[in-house]
Amino acid sequence: MKANTALAFGFSGVSLWLMLSGDRAVWVNRFARFLALLTTFIGAATLLEYACRFNLGIDQLLFKDAPGILTAPGRMSIAAALGFSMIGMALLSLEWRTRGNCRPAQYLSLGTAMLALMSIAGYLYHATTFYKPTTSIQISLATALTLLLLSIAVFFARPESGLAADLSGPGPGSSLARRLLPAVIVVPLFLGWLHLRGEISGVSSREFGIALLTCANIFIFAALVWVSSLKMNCEYSRLSTAQDEIRQLNHDLEARVAERTSDLEKQASVLREHAVLLDLAQDAIIVRDWQNRILFWSRGAEAMYGWSRSEAEGRNEEELLGAAFTGAFEKIKATLLLNGLWEGEAIHSTCAEKQIVVASRWALQRDERGNPYRILTVNTDITERKKVETNLRDLTSRLSLATSIAKVGVWDWDLTDNSITWDDTMHEIYGLASFICGGGDPIQVTYERWANTVHPDDLARTEAVLKEGIREKRGDAFECRVVFPDGRIRDMAGSFSVLTNERGEVVRMIGVNYDVTERRTAEAAMQHAKETAEAANRAKSDFLANMSHEIRTPMNGIIGMTDLALETELTADQRELLGTVKSSADSLLVLLNDILDFSKIEAGKLDFESIDFCLRNTLGDVMSILALRAKQKGLDFDCQVPTGMPDNLVGDPSRLRRFW
Repeated sequence: MKANTALAFGFSGVSLWLMLSGDRAVWVNRFARFLALLTTFIGAATLLEYACRFNLGIDQLLFKDAPGILTAPGRMSIAAALGFSMIGMALLSLEWRTRGNCRPAQYLSLGTAMLALMSIAGYLYHATTFYKPTTSIQISLATALTLLLLSIAVFFARPESGLAADLSGPGPGSSLARRLLPAVIVVPLFLGWLHLRGEISGVSSREFGIALLTCANIFIFAALVWVSSLKMNCEYSRLSTAQDEIRQLNHDLEARVAERTSDLEKQASVLREHAVLLDLAQDAIIVRDWQNRILFWSRGAEAMYGWSRSEAEGRNEEELLGAAFTGAFEKIKATLLLNGLWEGEAIHSTCAEKQIVVASRWALQRDERGNPYRILTVNTDITERKKVETNLRDLTSRLSLATSIAKVGVWDWDLTDNSITWDDTMHEIYGLASFICGGGDPIQVTYERWANTVHPDDLARTEAVLKEGIREKRGDAFECRVVFPDGRIRDMAGSFSVLTNERGEVVRMIGVNYDVTERRTAEAAMQHAKETAEAANRAKSDFLANMSHEIRTPMNGIIGMTDLALETELTADQRELLGTVKSSADSLLVLLNDILDFSKIEAGKLDFESIDFCLRNTLGDVMSILALRAKQKGLDFDCQVPTGMPDNLVGDPSRLRRFW
């Protein structure tokens, strides 16, 4: 075998192996095609050397010819070059399939196989023309055998379509071809070889050998045809038996279907008889078979879902209602099979595409053999109830959050068993939060336990309020002191309302408690501060009153002596000075009177006189007092009384003067 021949076998073999591997990467596919292209190139280049009678040197890339040799003994034969060219092209077009579901690669590989088979036959019958058509280099027997095997592998690389599908298919024709084809190839070769051996050795003449060869071919192929027909007849017999069995099964199935249909019609008749009673129910009553096909649809179902009976019966319930369950449907069916009953909630869609929540109850019915065959369903629309429950939960959650933030505990006293239920805030404000926060269960609260937490001095009064509320059947409020487990005392306030039964008896009391210790402490501190401030204010008022009285006495003396001095003979300067003294004394007296009045106002003892006085004279006195000071400051001072203002009035003229 030549070096290039071995190299071409390696390239084509690796390429075929890569193309037969599953889930090929892109680079693997490209590398396989590259190897196939190299195989095609080696064969085509060698054919080009033979056709053009020149040497490209590709035969001496690995091994050099001896010097002086004009031919190329390392070059592969024409048959091998042609075979590798076709094998390479077959590998390149391995995935190509024409519109007629033909694969060109199979035809190319088949041509290569025929070429190799002719070379093998040439070696077998000493026909050199088959393996050495010209004076060129001959193809070796090993190369021909390897090329035959390679072409067969390429031919069956894609057996699902093309010529390979006709041989590898499951049909009887493919089976017959697989039996006869090896014999068609091997038997003539073997018999021809025997004929040639006999003629060469002189055992038989040429005419006898040909007659023997012909008869042997006839006998052998007749035997092959007979054996194949026997096997095909056996297969046909098995096929006929299978068809008879299938026809019998179909007949039995049709009988069972007819029987089942009759049973269903009887059941439907019974259901129709009871439909009148079922239609009286407000709930949706649905009967369905084990395959969820609706057999009965009540009027309650029509009102609830919106589909009429004719529209619903016969349809799949799950597809019609779009049921969604809180649990897994397979688990629901398992429960139904185990217990025969199931209750739960589901979300259904109505004809108007509205989502409703239903309370669903299922009952399973079994036939005489114990097989489940029918499900009775009763659905109740609880959409509004679920909304109310949701709103109630939200309200309870918000109320619980509000009471927790405000530190308001809620309690519920059941008078029937004398037990009291506390929320977490109640435990906290009664100093029992450690029983909950410690990880244990909440403590059981009884009336006696609550009574033990109330201060002994306040227990009787608090119980009297509660008993009066029970007797009068009305709510009330109370305050008491609570003794904590650690000995601390806290002030507690609360209120309650009562609940009665149908006989008017009080059976429950619901109330709230809240800690008012800080409020009581703040109120006491505020009262103490108020009393302290009032005492300081009284002291201030007393001081001001005493001070004003003490100062008014000498001031009255100064004013009196000044008046007497002004009545004597005085010079103009003396009179002016004494007038100023009197004016200042009058102003100071007014200030003292204001201070005294302020102290009386704070003490709540300010009195007003009610006497007759002349308005214009009173204003004139004020003008005479203030005119001097206005004149000293260069101001014009004037007082005008409206014409319609009366002159004689009743009031306190001294207070009127102080407005100025």
